Amino acid sequence: MVMNREIVKIHDREGKKTANARELWSFLESKQEFSNWIKNRIENYGFIENVDFTVFDNFINDEKAFGGRRKVKDYYVSISMAKELSMVENNENGKIARRYFIECEENNKKPMSQLDLMESSIKVLREHEKRLETLEKRIDNAEKGKFIPIPESSEDEMVVPTQIGKMFNPAKSGMEINKLLKQSGFQYRVSGEWIPSEKGKKLCQTYPVQLENGKVIYQIHWKRKIKMLIDSEVRMISSN
Repeated sequence: MVMNREIVKIHDREGKKTANARELWSFLESKQEFSNWIKNRIENYGFIENVDFTVFDNFINDEKAFGGRRKVKDYYVSISMAKELSMVENNENGKIARRYFIECEENNKKPMSQLDLMESSIKVLREHEKRLETLEKRIDNAEKGKFIPIPESSEDEMVVPTQIGKMFNPAKSGMEINKLLKQSGFQYRVSGEWIPSEKGKKLCQTYPVQLENGKVIYQIHWKRKIKMLIDSEVRMISSN
């Protein structure tokens, strides 16, 4: 099904496609007052400011207000957030809006350039080279009978969930690690993709990966120290 009309205007803000939440709210015909509606959705579904949405002050005409103008807050939400807001509204207009935003996502997709892919790959390779060098030095010193403590910097080396899982005894799968990262508040899931939380952003880096169908997803690499932090968070949750 191809939409033949613009349900909600798409804005290009700082290179990112966004939609005005107030316009979406109006189309969805929610019975809630706008400010309550958007605040409840943000709180209930874990949306993050400056990641999923941005807030701007705006002035609108209002004859009852002093000077005939009233300040309101405008929320500009990502296409992904707009799609989720439409879905959870659970009415016919929500279904229409969701299909509309899916098409907006499809129309906005473009394959990564070869240069972008090369730069991303080089960055990952360099990090793995550093990790390999550290391991080789430890093996060499162990063979010589020397004990060299693991440098603190190695705790900042980047690893993926599958590698983190191998640090546990017994080992855990990458899926189990992702669940623990969510449980510990380091990441959350939106539209099938893991997103680092504000708490987790300082402990990870995201790298673009292009799939065979041309879609670009972002893979999270975590600092090795995350294993120790996961252990601590899980113990704290279990004790409560």
